[in-house]
Amino acid sequence: MSYWDLAERLVSVVELLLQSHPCGLRVLTGEVPAPTFEDLVLMIQDQGKNPSEVRVQGGSFTPEQEACVVKAETIQEALDACGGWEAVIGMARTYREAFPQSWKIFVDHLAWVETGGISRLSGEGQLERIAEKHGVSTDTVQRRRREVVETIARNAMRVPRK
Repeated sequence: MSYWDLAERLVSVVELLLQSHPCGLRVLTGEVPAPTFEDLVLMIQDQGKNPSEVRVQGGSFTPEQEACVVKAETIQEALDACGGWEAVIGMARTYREAFPQSWKIFVDHLAWVETGGISRLSGEGQLERIAEKHGVSTDTVQRRRREVVETIARNAMRVPRK
C-alpha cells in the first residue's frame, strides 16, 4: 500500500466511523473507546445494510460476511500504518484545539444535517441554519465538513506524534 493510497483510505476510515458507528464523533474526540476489529466488521455491515448475521455453529461465513471481514482487515492495515486509532483520535483533538470554529461547524453539520436533525417546516433547512449561526455560506459549511475529515486523516499519517 502506497502512502498516497493510505491517505485516501484513512479519509474513508474516518467517514465510516462517523457514518456507521453509533458514537462516531465521540470516538473521534476520545470520549468513547476506539472500535475493535469486531466493531469494524459491524460498521461495515451497517454500511452495506443487512448481510445475514446468522451463522450455524461450525458453519462458514456467508460471502457477505466474508467480504466485511476482508474489508475490516484492509481498514485495520491502514490504521496500523498510521499509528492506529490513537493517531487519528490524537489528530482530531489537535485539530479541535487549533481550529475551534471549523470544528464547531463540522459538529453541527454531523448533528443536524447528516442525521436529518430538525424539521424543515420553517422553510429553512438545517444547512442554512448552520451557515447563518456561524456567519458563513452553505458552501463553506459543506466544505468544512469535508476538509475537517480530510485534514484529520491525512495529518494522522503525516505529522510525527512525538
